[in-house]
Order: sequence, then structure tokens, then C-alpha cells
Amino acid sequence: MNTDSVAFAILNHNNPAAYLIHAETYEWMMDMLDDHELRKTVESRRADLSEAVEGKNL
Repeated sequence: MNTDSVAFAILNHNNPAAYLIHAETYEWMMDMLDDHELRKTVESRRADLSEAVEGKNL
């Protein structure tokens, strides 16, 4: 078992109080969340073409 990819739970009265993950795993998760938010923004802007301009008018 590679401990670099394992999450550890900190329990308080047998309930999870925190999860510890490796820094690279956290960075990967944040990158995935950023990509997801960017994808949502792009999709919403592509759906609303009312403000679209032609490239030659920029």
C-alpha cells in the first residue's frame, strides 16, 4: 500500500472530524475543480450568443 495516495480520517467521538490527504492529491483535486468551473463558464457563455461579436469587429 502506497501511503502517498491514502486519505487518513481524524475521528472525534467516532465521527470524522478531518481528512488528511497528500499535498499533490489536494493540488490535483483543486485543478479538477478549477477545470470544472471553467467548463461551466464556457458552456454558459456558448449558450448565450446574444453578446457575440464577429472577429473582425474586435
